[in-house]
Amino acid sequence: TWLLTMSAIGAAALLMSRRFGRDAALLFSTFLLQIPLVAIHLSQGYADLPLMLFCLLSWLTLLEYMEAGGRRWMLLSPLLLSAALWTKSEGLFIAFVPWALTLIIARKDLQFTWKQCLGWIGLGFALYAPFILLLLLKGLPLTPHESDGSLGLKWEGFGALPSALFGSGSYGVYGMALCIALFVLMKHSIKDRRLMALGIWGGASSAIVLFTYLCTPNVVFLLNGQSFFRQMFIPVALLTVWCFVLWKEQKSAAA
Repeated sequence: TWLLTMSAIGAAALLMSRRFGRDAALLFSTFLLQIPLVAIHLSQGYADLPLMLFCLLSWLTLLEYMEAGGRRWMLLSPLLLSAALWTKSEGLFIAFVPWALTLIIARKDLQFTWKQCLGWIGLGFALYAPFILLLLLKGLPLTPHESDGSLGLKWEGFGALPSALFGSGSYGVYGMALCIALFVLMKHSIKDRRLMALGIWGGASSAIVLFTYLCTPNVVFLLNGQSFFRQMFIPVALLTVWCFVLWKEQKSAAA
């Protein structure tokens, strides 16, 4: 698993280098690995880090498709997404659903017909379907906890949320505030709607994670400072790389 993680980070760096150069790839990779909780997870204690890296690679291949075109890049996105889904069951909600929403909402920017859009989404789900079948045959739930289906607003979570996002845990979570600030600064200067559309995945993933910890019994893991921070890996990584790409594109346009 350590070799898998290192190769995934190397692949992300190569994709960044292909688009923005070696210095940009080194800067982004260093930032990603220096998030304290990410560095701790290099010990391979949980599957959250490979889950995040597969999503990051799927995002970057979607970016390559937008910029360079070519069926092979688009094919890689659902393949890598399916790897994320097989890595951890939470991927169905915080990876597949936001990815599918990105394709649907950005369909025109991706120059997809509805048939093509649904075909790519169907491919991603079909690659994951055997895992769902395996869970059902074993009598296991689709969510980590059987109580996850119990919905209701957890007011105690709202009191703990500001501290969890900005005052404790890994400083990587602070990337949420950074991403929001960069979006506000850049939204008037980025004319390429395709790049703006790529922010849907990170935004939707953030919303789903927050819903999970504010509207289900999982609020206990927010209050005791456990899995919430690991679940934030995907939103922080995807919003950070998105803002990094916006920044690089803005610099290129200014030059």
